Amino acid sequence: MRKYLLPVVLLVGLGLVFLYMDRLLVAQQQASETIIAKTRINEVSNRLSAVVNQHLQLTYGLAAFVHAQPNFTEQEFEVFATSSQQNTDGVMSLQLAPDAVVRYMTNKEHHGKALGHDLLADPARRKIVKRAIDERRYVIAGPITLVQGGRAIIARNPIFLPEGEGEGEVFWGFATILLDIERLLLDAGLSKHEYWLDLAVRGKDALGAKGDVFFGDAKVFERDPVVASVILPGGSWQIGASRALDYRYLLPQRIVLWLVFCIVAPLLGWMFWHLMNEPEVLKREVAVATTELQEAYARSEAALTEAEVANKAKSEFLANMSHELRTPLNAIMGFATLIDTRTTEPHVHRYASQTLASARHLLALVNDILDFSRIQAVGIEIESKPFPLHRMLESVMDSLKALLGDKPVKAALTLDDGIPQHVCGDELRLTQILINFISNAAKFTAAGMVELAVQLIHFGEGHVRLRFMVNDTGRGIPADKLSLIFEQFQQVDGSDTRHYGGAGLGLSITRSLVEAMEGELLVSSEEDKGSQFGVSLTLALPDVGPEMSSSALAIAETEADQVDARPGTDLASGVPAPESLSLQGIGILIVDDNAVNRKLVSEMLGRRGATLVCAENGHEAVDVLLNGLQPIDIVLMDIQMPVLDGLEATRLLREYYQIDTPVIGLSANASAQDERISLEAGMNGYLRKPFRLEPLVALVQQLIKRDEC
Repeated sequence: MRKYLLPVVLLVGLGLVFLYMDRLLVAQQQASETIIAKTRINEVSNRLSAVVNQHLQLTYGLAAFVHAQPNFTEQEFEVFATSSQQNTDGVMSLQLAPDAVVRYMTNKEHHGKALGHDLLADPARRKIVKRAIDERRYVIAGPITLVQGGRAIIARNPIFLPEGEGEGEVFWGFATILLDIERLLLDAGLSKHEYWLDLAVRGKDALGAKGDVFFGDAKVFERDPVVASVILPGGSWQIGASRALDYRYLLPQRIVLWLVFCIVAPLLGWMFWHLMNEPEVLKREVAVATTELQEAYARSEAALTEAEVANKAKSEFLANMSHELRTPLNAIMGFATLIDTRTTEPHVHRYASQTLASARHLLALVNDILDFSRIQAVGIEIESKPFPLHRMLESVMDSLKALLGDKPVKAALTLDDGIPQHVCGDELRLTQILINFISNAAKFTAAGMVELAVQLIHFGEGHVRLRFMVNDTGRGIPADKLSLIFEQFQQVDGSDTRHYGGAGLGLSITRSLVEAMEGELLVSSEEDKGSQFGVSLTLALPDVGPEMSSSALAIAETEADQVDARPGTDLASGVPAPESLSLQGIGILIVDDNAVNRKLVSEMLGRRGATLVCAENGHEAVDVLLNGLQPIDIVLMDIQMPVLDGLEATRLLREYYQIDTPVIGLSANASAQDERISLEAGMNGYLRKPFRLEPLVALVQQLIKRDEC
């Protein structure tokens, strides 16, 4: 019996190995499918959230209509509501309920029974309606089954109007929308079954996980689903995805695996039998078989590791793109500013200014692309900072002349008397608006003149109302096309794209910018005679009193020169540095793997009197701080670097070497999460690239003083 013990033990072990490989195949497939399910469910939830919230925006339009015309007529409501829902599928009815009583609605032939319905008198709705009024919150009910057929969600947006001057606001009523839930889910591309996935949606009455399932099988949420939330005003839905019950993991591969076992096991048994008779030969064969099994296991482990690395790479893609795009832009803008402030030759100054303006515009576009999801949710951010208006207009005129080239077209700038030198506003966005106007004027004007005129409408206390007009003698726009040119992807003539280029987005973006700046868009045109495009804006006046020093004025102008829709560079100006910006006697360690950026930061801080030491990565930075050969008061640490990145280097300094020298993180990643991770790693401050000089110097001084205390 003892002679058979070893073969039996080895065969059992082989069976366990194959069983482990079988489980490993299933585990790998499950991990891969979980990733796919998460990706799919996030796509569906984002698309459904966008579709639903786009439709719910109509209630805000109704609220704006009531604010604009509190004493509207039913005909005016019909015209406004019908035009609002005209191009929006899935809207069953738009309603207004003054004092919570339904008085106005579209599609009366299907929903007319609801006219005169008092929501506060309805026991089924009184509590939630009363809470919506008291808390001024959006209310979503349903989906519910309608008597006239179909299912719908009912969204109510409470409207409050000013009661009197200084007396607050009073409840006016509700703006209500009925949405066909089946059409919404269809537009979002949602189906109950997709390949091996079962999908379901829960959250009736926008109660999220507490709400009932209203789409798909409720058992989906009992089978360890992947869940994503659809954020709604005043609540949410949840989309769940789980594997279909009849799905079998890798059935062909597993059959092959066990067929291999059935073949290998008898062969090994035969080998073990001969092992008793031919020990040396069989031992060598067993060694070969064992090596092959080990290599197969190693390959399986390597494949699993490779899949994990690929998944991590996907999540880091946007962060890397942000870093790779912002880092060179930081250098371009920085050195362009240095050239601009140091040159004495007018043409070099002009080239540098145009380069800097183009880089700013490119940076804004890069930021818009990288922040796409945030822009979809909250729109475009508008900043208000002082900037030199006349210099900005000159830069726009330089761009116009460059666009006109050799055309027989005169470029003219006309300013009313009293136009202030400096104003407060979003210079980048205003420049973008004017560039869009002059680009179209230059594009469609073959001869004559393109004029940029700035008119003073009103000069008030602390603000000024200006009208910026671009007038041209181009081909003009037919009257029946004026209403289309501000729509996305629309042009006056479809052949314009081939002849002149462009995607038809410029004026649509301009309209969004003007609305965000609370301005008024102006347009008029006559075919074959020319066009006039303009915008009226109210801009604040900078608080520059006679008590401000000349150096302070210089700093304010430098900041205005560097204004951007997001953080931008702000290098030293040609004037002497104010005492408050001096870094005299402060030892600063600059850690960045990009030699151009190290040179740029050194130029910036060196002119402020700082003693500088440079390192190419986190490992070199740690060595500099440990050897103590140069006195280092503060560290400027790039986040993404080879060898040892900024986060790991900071953790090493804090946790292992107990070094508490202040560290400021410099990163091209623009999200708040990146800043939080940097501070949690032990950094004392965080600045996004491209950054301005003054905030950097102020942060350095603040941390140095705190460290001394």
